[in-house]
Amino acid sequence: MRVYHGATEIVEFPDTSKGRVGLDFGKGFYVTDLLQQAESWADRMSRIRLETALRNLSMHRPNNQLCIHNQHVVDQFLTFVESYKI
Repeated sequence: MRVYHGATEIVEFPDTSKGRVGLDFGKGFYVTDLLQQAESWADRMSRIRLETALRNLSMHRPNNQLCIHNQHVVDQFLTFVESYKI
């Protein structure tokens, strides 16, 4: 299964300890199977401040996302393939 992570910087080595506690599923490394969703998240984060993004996210409709809380799962099952600038 291919999953995507939208970010403002390359995340070659995902780290579950760097997530924010106040997100949908708490602290962890968030991924989605929807490329457009990951691109949209990265684009939003590059244009607006974090506080605004969090407020806007609370009003979005449900989407496909996974939050991986366990670093062992990330290390064993996720493989960095590529990144690109939007």
